Amino acid sequence: MSSTPSDPPAQGLDGAAEDKILILRPYPVRVGQKITIEAGPRGGDWEIIGVGEPLAQAALSHLPQGT
Repeated sequence: MSSTPSDPPAQGLDGAAEDKILILRPYPVRVGQKITIEAGPRGGDWEIIGVGEPLAQAALSHLPQGT
């Protein structure tokens, strides 16, 4: 993740500067489950059409609006 010069570094509880880190935890998904991504280029309603390894891959199918 990059930051622009106008972005101040994140501050820890002790006030020390920290890197910006996103932590993702495993979440059990199953084929047929519907999810919504709220923002970004992949935002919208999706259906899980496959799951597997490595790194817990999930195949998604974009759903038409209103489903």
